[in-house]
Amino acid sequence: MREMLASFKNNPKYIACIWVVFILFAIIGFFSLTKWSFFKLDAFVIWLLACVAILYLSQKMTAKKAKTNWIMIILGLLLVLLSLLNIPLGFGNPPYSIGDFSILLSGISLVFFGFKGYRSFFLPTILPAVAVIGFQLYDKFQTYLEWISKPLIPPIVVSTTFFLRILRANYTVRENIITYLTIPGETVTLIITENCTGIWSLGTFTISCLIVLASFPQARNAKSYLLIFIGYLGTIASNILRVWFILFVGYYWGSYAAVKSAHDYFGWLIFSMWVIIFWYVFIRYHLKISITGKNTRV
Repeated sequence: MREMLASFKNNPKYIACIWVVFILFAIIGFFSLTKWSFFKLDAFVIWLLACVAILYLSQKMTAKKAKTNWIMIILGLLLVLLSLLNIPLGFGNPPYSIGDFSILLSGISLVFFGFKGYRSFFLPTILPAVAVIGFQLYDKFQTYLEWISKPLIPPIVVSTTFFLRILRANYTVRENIITYLTIPGETVTLIITENCTGIWSLGTFTISCLIVLASFPQARNAKSYLLIFIGYLGTIASNILRVWFILFVGYYWGSYAAVKSAHDYFGWLIFSMWVIIFWYVFIRYHLKISITGKNTRV
């Protein structure tokens, strides 16, 4: 009986399920205790894919005691320390953001899997932290990196004016500033900035691509790369739809509160729905993988 219990505790599938439950409860708990931010949706998408990757990788591991990986443990402890010092260093967002919390979760996960000796779990658990650090570095040096997102502004302006023509709205355009008259008779001004280009969504999709490609070797082929390219196009399209949705709300309701709600809450749901559906179809029907262990590949 003792041997069976020890074997069960050393079973990678059991350990992976426990970790997934812990991550989901930790993120949901953090969401419920902190103010809303659209970065939370980005973090949730990335962690959801990390959970899928861990569950899949655990199916390919044997239930035997592995050697402790001290590199993962040390790196995990450094990430835990970074999550606490990130704000004093000037990179995090006070009082404690989902990004800092994601770094903490990555650190704890690396320490946990390091003690278990699960080296194959390294990439899915560290990439969320890498994504946060990358985003925070971009945000910190955004002034010097505007050239990345500036070319995306004109297409957003063109698509926005196209949608206004469909609505038959009276509008004027001056560079990246769009002013239009709403149905209630109010004037709304939209300023298309670098943050409106979908650069954050593209970054989130890129990190999700790295998680999938690192966790599923069978995804590294020409067909997969073509589908991922379509995924990038869909991400750009979802951002355009987000801007259109904000525009639509402003045109019919003409209320600043309604426009702000559409911008801060509902608009980002479009990207989240797109990326979740895309990766579900990609993993379930292209790779023919089920995280329940029933592989549908023939």
